[in-house]
Amino acid sequence: MALTEPDDQRRGDANPAHEDSTRVAILLDLVLMAAGIVLLATSSVTIFGDAATRYQALTGFLSQGTKPAMRYSFAGPLFSAPLYFIGNALGDPMTWTGRYNLVLLVLLLFALWLLLRRRMQSRALRSFLLLLIGASMFPAHILSYYGETFTAVLVAAGTAAVAAGPSLWGWAPTMLGVVNTPAALGGLALLTFKKMLDDKRLRYLLALPVVIGLIQLDYYSRTGHPVSAAYANDAGFPTIMPYSGRPEFSYPFGFGVLSILFSFGKGLVFFAPGLLLPVRARLHTLGRHLWDTYLLWLLFVAGLVLIYARWWAWYGGLYWGPRLFLFASIPAAMAIAVAAERPSRSLLGRILLLAVLGLSVWVAINGFVYSQANLDVCFANNYALEHLCWYTPEFSVLWHPFVQTKALTGHDIAFILFGAAVFVRVALPVLATIAHDVATALGRLRAPASWTAWRL
Repeated sequence: MALTEPDDQRRGDANPAHEDSTRVAILLDLVLMAAGIVLLATSSVTIFGDAATRYQALTGFLSQGTKPAMRYSFAGPLFSAPLYFIGNALGDPMTWTGRYNLVLLVLLLFALWLLLRRRMQSRALRSFLLLLIGASMFPAHILSYYGETFTAVLVAAGTAAVAAGPSLWGWAPTMLGVVNTPAALGGLALLTFKKMLDDKRLRYLLALPVVIGLIQLDYYSRTGHPVSAAYANDAGFPTIMPYSGRPEFSYPFGFGVLSILFSFGKGLVFFAPGLLLPVRARLHTLGRHLWDTYLLWLLFVAGLVLIYARWWAWYGGLYWGPRLFLFASIPAAMAIAVAAERPSRSLLGRILLLAVLGLSVWVAINGFVYSQANLDVCFANNYALEHLCWYTPEFSVLWHPFVQTKALTGHDIAFILFGAAVFVRVALPVLATIAHDVATALGRLRAPASWTAWRL
């Protein structure tokens, strides 16, 4: 089903003045995207926690030929080898390798543009890409070397290709992304079943055993043990929380789902609010393939929630926001972009959209500028009070800057201004419709007929 532009847009395209304004809009969007990428590229990267384990495994493998015996997949780190070699030649391998997630984000932007440029209207697609840079969880993730970005990028691009038709170019990156994050098998299972039912092709089910085999091969080839041993008896510190200290998949499923979705410090409702927007009808009008892409993305998020809800560390460890659910930013940004280009007819719906957009921009600013500043309480005394940072607004990374702020650098202020520019750019169609409605209402009030019916 080919996407055709509305009649008024086709007529407008024949207008030289309209073409000029479109070119200017495209140029401004490209400049804004470039500015955001430059701000991300000029930030400092800190490699800690699981990311440090991955980096050490990579450096040991490339510099000494040591087998990376870590419990995490080596699929993602291995692809950062070119950056390591460049950095090593320039005398700073850690900084260059630390830019890996930024490179992945740029590749995602390019891949989505290639895959969606004939399925989305140009302005909506540009809004989508802008939102990934300045109104999502991605800015926080490019500050580290964690593995969630690799999985999010490959699965997002791969499923977008799969939605357009049966293609090895779509399934291969999707499967590789899941190999990098074995818990993502739940998401792969849901989107695979969806494609199987839609296309009536049983062969799609082969993706699951192939990925399971690759996960086993990746771990066994490095450690000599089955992958089930990777997280055996893995647990956190015991605290006042009733299920703390228990290993592996021991957390109650219902509490896990509620926490993943609604907790103040980790909940997707706050960190990916675009998921709340009702955009099914709007996506359907843009074409079946676009709706299929969005639905596959949502199913992948649902699969992640279903798997991680039982995991003792559903919150992703000592990390800003819902680390394990970075992927949710992608369908959330898509929903906002489409909703903004086709605003709701109701005033309440448009106000809700602006609130969701504003919160999404704040998520990006918060993760990039504030991160976990002034939140030492989250990990003090063997994480005794870490639950405060999950469940209370005062200690949530998202809201703590309103309780205790930090000194802002020039770079911080520049990113805040960039976020504000992204908000204005994406919100313009919505603000225009609100302004039109207000002007119409005021015009009716000024009309003499509107006052003639009034009596003492």
